[in-house]
Amino acid sequence: MTALPLANSLMDTASTEAAIAGSILPPALMINFEFKLSKGDPETLDKAGQAWRKASDQINQVMQKLQDSVSGIGGQDWTAEDRPAYEKKVQEFTSQLQVLSTYCMVVGIALTTLAYALLVYAIFAVGMGTFLGALAIEAAAALAVPVVGEADYAAALGIAATCLTITSVATGVLAAAGQLAGAAFAGGSLVAATVEYSRGNDQAFSDWAKAQEVGAAGAAANLLQNAGNAGLDFLNRGGGKSGKGFPVTAVDADADRGWDKTWSVGGGATVDTKGGGSVDASGHVKVGDHGIQGADGDVKVTGKGGTEVEGKGGWDEDADGNDTYSGGLSGKTKGGAHAGAEGEYGDDGHWKGKVDGGYEKGNSDTTGSAGVDHDKDGNTKYTGEAGNTYRGVTTGSTNQEVSTGDGGTQYKGSYTGAGGAYDSEKPPWES
Repeated sequence: MTALPLANSLMDTASTEAAIAGSILPPALMINFEFKLSKGDPETLDKAGQAWRKASDQINQVMQKLQDSVSGIGGQDWTAEDRPAYEKKVQEFTSQLQVLSTYCMVVGIALTTLAYALLVYAIFAVGMGTFLGALAIEAAAALAVPVVGEADYAAALGIAATCLTITSVATGVLAAAGQLAGAAFAGGSLVAATVEYSRGNDQAFSDWAKAQEVGAAGAAANLLQNAGNAGLDFLNRGGGKSGKGFPVTAVDADADRGWDKTWSVGGGATVDTKGGGSVDASGHVKVGDHGIQGADGDVKVTGKGGTEVEGKGGWDEDADGNDTYSGGLSGKTKGGAHAGAEGEYGDDGHWKGKVDGGYEKGNSDTTGSAGVDHDKDGNTKYTGEAGNTYRGVTTGSTNQEVSTGDGGTQYKGSYTGAGGAYDSEKPPWES
């Protein structure tokens, strides 16, 4: 368990403190702006870093198996003249895999390093925010004293300006860490391609160029998104949800290429409401060889007390031209109750639906769901689940599944609770 999940809450606290202090000390508003620009997601970055390092380990395992496949065959068992040529090819391929493994490890380490840099910055930010809050209280007290207090306020204003300089330096250091991580991606990939080419991979440079081409669209969308968010952060440097900021607090832009060579292009925005809640809306269009091959949209309304209502819908066309339509609606109350329903229909004959609900209070969470899934071959599966957890530990749960189709009717069930646990394939109606 690391402290990375705390980083965002620390940054939110620091931003709130700086925004409040900014009402008395103007330099604190720019400090808050830098805090907003520097907020990231270190926990997700670290998970990505772990995934890259895991990929490196898996590549090493493949290398070892390749080497074992050759050494495992004795000279007496394979004496043909083509053995040396095969061994040479295996050696070339494993050396290329070694380059790829090293690259994955470097990227993984860079991402995790950046994640902890964000955590360190968050700790610095909350310390700076707390100091600014105390300084603002002293400055407000000084302003309450005519004439005499003006000198004290001027001194506090000078200290706040110094704090801005210190914050700018810290923000610059964090930016440098991000640039180093970017260099590990970009520079490392080019070095890896160069070394692989020298070791016999004739496609290394063309593959690298294609990767740059595909990645450029996503990078352009991210740059557009970041530019928009930077402007919004500046407008909201005095605090967004306080009612004094600009209503749009964040924008999102996406341009992602799928495995099927289609592009998903779109974006979204977060708008704060006067009551202290927010509205999040997003939409995407899927574009492929057949033109527009899908679209999706999502709208979530969050109330001040934590009540949420979310609706989503979409359409997708697969490589064979089959259309699938989907939609869902969910919500939760500030009291802990939550419920949802979702469904999907395809013109190839498949359809499915699911409803779920539950109630969470304190350390206890009770949930239940029921679903049906009908495939294009006419087989139907009905499922039902219910359970309760207390402080993250399951106190009771049951899972039921009934399948009908060409294989007849089949049943699977399980139960876990105070009386123990059991699994059964005998339907309750036959007991």
